[in-house]
Order: sequence, then structure tokens, then C-alpha cells
Amino acid sequence: MFKNSWAVGQPNKVLLRAVLIAMLFSIAACEPSDERRVEMAAIHEKQAKAYLNSGQYRAAVIEAQNVIQKAPSQAAGYILLAQTLNELGQYRNSLNVLEQAFAGSAGTVDTSDSDFYLTKIEALLGRGKFASALQILTQHGSAIPQQDALYARARALAGLGQLDEANETLRKLRGMAPDNIDAIVAQADVALLQDNNDAANGLLERITDIAPEHIDLRMLRAKMSIRDGDFASAEKQLSDALIQLPQADTLTPKKATILSALADVLVKQGRSAEALVYTRVLAEAFPGFEVAQEKYREAVTLFEKGKLDQAKIELEALLSEYPNFDNAAVLLAVIQFQQGDFEQAADQLNDSVDPELVHPETGRVHASFNQV
Repeated sequence: MFKNSWAVGQPNKVLLRAVLIAMLFSIAACEPSDERRVEMAAIHEKQAKAYLNSGQYRAAVIEAQNVIQKAPSQAAGYILLAQTLNELGQYRNSLNVLEQAFAGSAGTVDTSDSDFYLTKIEALLGRGKFASALQILTQHGSAIPQQDALYARARALAGLGQLDEANETLRKLRGMAPDNIDAIVAQADVALLQDNNDAANGLLERITDIAPEHIDLRMLRAKMSIRDGDFASAEKQLSDALIQLPQADTLTPKKATILSALADVLVKQGRSAEALVYTRVLAEAFPGFEVAQEKYREAVTLFEKGKLDQAKIELEALLSEYPNFDNAAVLLAVIQFQQGDFEQAADQLNDSVDPELVHPETGRVHASFNQV
């Protein structure tokens, strides 16, 4: 009986083994060669750049991820994905992507790749990490084209409030390229920060001569009008800028800025119903944002009234739904600290606080925890 059973099963096992071997060969045959992977990565890279340049950010993200999948040891995919995230204002995610270029199978990025450093600097500037941006410029400035490096340095200095140094850097840049529109716009912005309206107006006139339809020209004029209380003029400039924005498949930071400013200008003119149109667009683009902000404001009110336990409950619920809400995390850590729960407060700060981005006093508390 056993002999017959074995005899019947033997051909089945042989057949199964043959099928498995055939499948393995089939899979191996379907797996693209390294050369083919490089070709496919190049195709995806070209498509990602085309999508990025045309404002099709969702498609650009997918294609950049395809580049990473096909060529994980090359920097191109990571840079493209980070550049796309920068365009969307997702600077923290951009920095995380660039960190991946140094980790795991990605290996080491070519230090002569200026695109990598410029993309990282842009993300740092967007995050408000101006000192870190300056540090990269100091360490890797030789890998970056001089004009790009000067422009980035000026923006970082301005972000740190070193306006005279920023102005001097921009003058140096314009000495090399007198009609560099980005440099002139930055100079005008610095002049406004210094309340130097005469200089700002002169620079705006220069922008008008070179690029009369430049969006930043309209935004700067709107900023000046708002400062002067001329809300009707600001509304016109912002409306024109909104119309002029290139098409995109999602809300960009610049468009969000214009919409927010327009809503504010309309409210100041007593036209709240019209402002609601723009605030709804923002609410749809950032679902839950207003709700989260309202919950945070309620927690702050409870905290200010000394109702720490209630504020703590509100903040914990808020963070469970929005774990990246840094302000809520900081306030929760402060409450934990006041209640004597030093270990939890330290963990909360270490997880959520970047000392470069917080109020000096919070940074001091954060540093004191790390010294314990």
C-alpha cells in the first residue's frame, strides 16, 4: 500500500519540481537587467522633470519614486522627489527624502552634485533653518554655482535678521549679474523689512523694466499697499497675481499665500462673504487645519487659565489625530514639565522640537533636558 502510494506521488513531485524550476526561470527572465534598469530610470527621470515643470506635482512624485525604485543607488530620484516636495511646501518631507540618499542602498551622494545641495538648502530655508543653510553653504559652497550660493546666502542672512549683510551679499550678486531678477526681488523685500520705501520703490521700478509681469512684483506691491492701508490696491495686485499663477494640480505655497492675503484684505474692506470663497479653497486644500487650530486655541485658553489637566487632555487628543502639530507638542511638554513629569516632557521635546526653530526659552529647556 505504501509502495503504491509512493509510486503514485513520485511523478507528482517530479512534475511539481519541474513547474517550480520553470517558474524560477520565468521570473528571472522577466527581471530587468541592470542596464535595462538604468534605461528605465532615465525615462522616469525625464517624465518626472516634465511633470514638475508643468505643475503636475502628483505625477511628478510618482515618477520620481519610480526613479528611486529603478536606481536606488543614484541621487537623481531622491533629488527630483525632494524638489517636488519643496514646490509643495513640504520641506520636512523633502529633507527626509534627501537623508535617504545617504542611507541604506542609496550609498553616498556625489559631493560635486550642486542640485543635491541646492535642493537641501531650499528645504532648510523653507523650514526656517537658516543657520543650517549657511552651514551647508560654508561646507559645500565650492560645489554650488557662485550666483546660486550668493542668493541662498542672502536669503539665509535675511531670515536670521542680518539684513545689512543680506543686502551686501545681494549687491555682490548683482555686481556679477545686474539684471538677476531674483536678486532684485530679494533686495526689494529686504528694503521693505528695513522700512526703506524709497529703495524698495526704486527696485520695484527696476523689476517693472525687466519683468513687468513678474508675480513677485505684484506681491511686493500688494505688501506695500497693505502697509499703507490701501486695501483696494492690494486686492487688485493680489487678484492679478492669482490669475497669473501657472496651472497646477494642487495648491502651492505661493497660491496659498495669495489666497490667504486676499481673504484678509477683503475682510478688512468689510467684504467677509467674498473672503469666504478663498478661505473655503484653503480649507479644502488643508482638510482639518482650521479644526486643529481651533482645538489648539482652546487648549491654549485652558492653559492660560491654569486648567492644566483639561488642556493636557485636549492636546493629547489633538496630537493623536495630528501627530505633526509641533506647537501642540511643545505646549504639552510645557504642561508635563510644570506637573513634574520631567521624563515625559523630555521625550516629548526630543521627539517634536527642533531647537533651531523654537523660541530661545524653549530651546534652553530642551538643551537642559539633553544635558541631564
